[in-house]
Amino acid sequence: MTTLVLLWGNSSKNKARIQEVKKELFPFYDTTYIHYYRHWNENKWNMDIEYECEQLTNYLKTISGSIILFCKSLWCILGLKTMVEQEIFIKQCIFVWFPLWRTHLHTFDIEKYFKDITCPIVLIQKTNDPAWWYITIAERLWVLSPWYTCKEIPGDDHDYQEIATLKKIILDTNAR
Repeated sequence: MTTLVLLWGNSSKNKARIQEVKKELFPFYDTTYIHYYRHWNENKWNMDIEYECEQLTNYLKTISGSIILFCKSLWCILGLKTMVEQEIFIKQCIFVWFPLWRTHLHTFDIEKYFKDITCPIVLIQKTNDPAWWYITIAERLWVLSPWYTCKEIPGDDHDYQEIATLKKIILDTNAR
């Protein structure tokens, strides 16, 4: 049994988008789970990182079978943090726009996380994402970890509304 866990961005506008993603990917997994952040319902901008990681950990510990994390933005780091610090086995990760610059703002030990990773990771990044371009992220992450496969998609925004493209990459990389 495989569970796809969907963790999508900080902004509350991502709530509708991740529901679209779930609708597209649901037929390919035994179960899917969207982690809804507390701050989405409170109309706040920033999440309580420790609280959300604790909630995610509690949920992941209830899953029997394989887990695939599908994360966007800050949740890529939080997924790594949860996986490594809580020693939860994840079969594969799909990361959409990895916020490498945020690791310093929150003192995440990103080098440790990458050293301790035991699963393949697919990174999906837009060519000219204004938050950080594909080439910048890919070069920096390749230095940190051999577990990465980087997939570049065209674009110059940070919204990642190309659900059909994301779905194709996920299915092509056999994330099941």
